[in-house]
Amino acid sequence: METLEKILLNTDVLAGMDGKVTETSVKMKLPQFDPELFRGKHVVVKGCAPTWAVMLLEHRLEGIASKLSFVLYDGQEYPIY
Repeated sequence: METLEKILLNTDVLAGMDGKVTETSVKMKLPQFDPELFRGKHVVVKGCAPTWAVMLLEHRLEGIASKLSFVLYDGQEYPIY
């Protein structure tokens, strides 16, 4: 069985200059986010961002990442697919 490369993706990629994930920062950063960098990998999304922003980021990875999960501050990993 092949082991997938696991990559941690912090939601900070969607943050603005002030370090906060806002509607404005997501509108600017999400189109620049290249999901192809994660093709065929196990992507673990982590960070403090509004749920809707995390969902948009995960949607960009759908069909590209082989496995996608989310990790909370308790360290527990929750599979998305």
